[in-house]
Amino acid sequence: MKTKAIIPAFFFIFLSLAAKPSDQGTGEAVEKLKTKLELPVELFDNKSENQIRLSFKVNEQGKAEEVIINAENEKIKQFVQENLNKLEFNEKGETINLLMRFKLQ
Repeated sequence: MKTKAIIPAFFFIFLSLAAKPSDQGTGEAVEKLKTKLELPVELFDNKSENQIRLSFKVNEQGKAEEVIINAENEKIKQFVQENLNKLEFNEKGETINLLMRFKLQ
């Protein structure tokens, strides 16, 4: 497997109106995704940037559910789904919406 530095370029996060806003929780979710979700170089398909829209609700066990992933190809969607299932979040009951841009460096 080739290795190359990949950096998440932009993260935007929004909480649903039904969720209790929590700056600390919001920051934790973004930081967790920034450090734990890195796309392998092979998924870039000769591109230097990939964009992913991600929406999910955090259940009472801290796991993502009701996940919606919009990505440029199915391999990226599958990779994000598999890795998201491994993460645990502190923002229980909140809905998290992200726009992420990953760039090869």
